[in-house]
Amino acid sequence: IFQKISLDAKRATYPKRFLFVGRFVEVKGIDILLKAWDSIPNKNGWTLELIGDGPLKETYRESHTDIIIKDFMSQEALAEEAANAGCFILPSRFEQWALVIQEFASAALPIICTRQCGASRHFVLNGHNGYIVEANKVTDMAEAIMRIIHVPTSDLLIMSERSRHLSLSVTPDFVADTLLSIL
Repeated sequence: IFQKISLDAKRATYPKRFLFVGRFVEVKGIDILLKAWDSIPNKNGWTLELIGDGPLKETYRESHTDIIIKDFMSQEALAEEAANAGCFILPSRFEQWALVIQEFASAALPIICTRQCGASRHFVLNGHNGYIVEANKVTDMAEAIMRIIHVPTSDLLIMSERSRHLSLSVTPDFVADTLLSIL
């Protein structure tokens, strides 16, 4: 679904929208993302959208009226959201893998994520298609966001294409071969 997203519309007008998709729980590090977001005085027209459900959702909605919060949705609807986003962010404190990184790389989005996301070392190369930061570091997250905000559209499109390319590095055949080799 995500791989079918075309970059054509983004070539005409690149969407200035950061996107987080996940559960609204402490381990996701949304509090760090929001502190980083709040610390940026000039967002250059960029917005932040959070999609998901969880016990902290209303807390974030009440404390941040300048961001968009949506309920969790189907994969098809998420693909539409990805098509209208400019960068995916996953600020997790810990993720064993984080399939969403591969999904949104496949959607051709630059990625900001933490080193503590297992999938980061496969789908994000610092400065190539996004940025990897340390979890719980508000200043590191803010710096990565500011880098994306100030990257020219032409470079964002290149990062997008690189993300899609990296997303193809782990295929069902690759996973099957890997599993068979350890059995």
